[in-house]
Amino acid sequence: MAENEKRKPRCSFCGRTEDDGVTVLSGPGVYICSACVDMYNSILEEREAELDREMNEEFESHILKPLKIKEQLDQYVIGQDR
Repeated sequence: MAENEKRKPRCSFCGRTEDDGVTVLSGPGVYICSACVDMYNSILEEREAELDREMNEEFESHILKPLKIKEQLDQYVIGQDR
């Protein structure tokens, strides 16, 4: 039985095996279980949403309001108020 335990892939992150009810995926010298994949995927989605919010805030900070646009156009367009 100890021989079987050595052969079972164990998640390199949390130590779970397929006996714990998860699927264990293998890579070059590393294993990851489905629970860790789900957890890290959630972390990545949250980080992407945070980056999207930051990018939108930065983009919106560069958008000029109509009054500012008019002020800039007034420097080049004469008589546009008519």
